[in-house]
Amino acid sequence: MNEKRPAAAGRNDETPPAAHKLSHEIRSTAQGLLGYLLIFTDEVKPQLSAEQAHVLDRINFFAKKLADLLLDFLAETHPPKS
Repeated sequence: MNEKRPAAAGRNDETPPAAHKLSHEIRSTAQGLLGYLLIFTDEVKPQLSAEQAHVLDRINFFAKKLADLLLDFLAETHPPKS
């Protein structure tokens, strides 16, 4: 009768090592993508046409939005241990 019951939804007493590694990989990949995009934007944007610059701005916007969504999701599902 000492069976462990699954944690309730949204509850995270202990993050499994695989989930911790995955959350780290997602977080670092998103930050790396944004970093390289920023470097590319700084170096290339002045040489682009107005339309090309607009497209690059949209790529930046959606990349940042995706990274923010991923980080928010990870913060909710894998809160840091205190």
